[in-house]
Amino acid sequence: MRGTGTAPAGVVSAVEFYERMAQGYDEEFEAPHRRAYDDLAWEQVLELLGDRPARVVDAGCGTGRLAARLVEAGHRVLGLEPTPSMAEVAEARWCGDRFVVHRT
Repeated sequence: MRGTGTAPAGVVSAVEFYERMAQGYDEEFEAPHRRAYDDLAWEQVLELLGDRPARVVDAGCGTGRLAARLVEAGHRVLGLEPTPSMAEVAEARWCGDRFVVHRT
């Protein structure tokens, strides 16, 4: 409904949608087609970053799956995440001081 400021029945914001998914979200990416998506994205990220460690901003870091790979590759990551439960899962991921989550 244009201009009314209300969403159609059953439509939720992205934050509300992901809020419900946080606890089992990483398991979704164990399926072969989803793992392939992650691996293809990872190849692109590595190509863009090059060989030297860098500071990386992961906007919409979710549960920190990509951030964990970045940290393992020697990078420092600032994760930005608006969904409280996703940020909580990301913060619980052990990455030492090389991954900091900022709740946006």
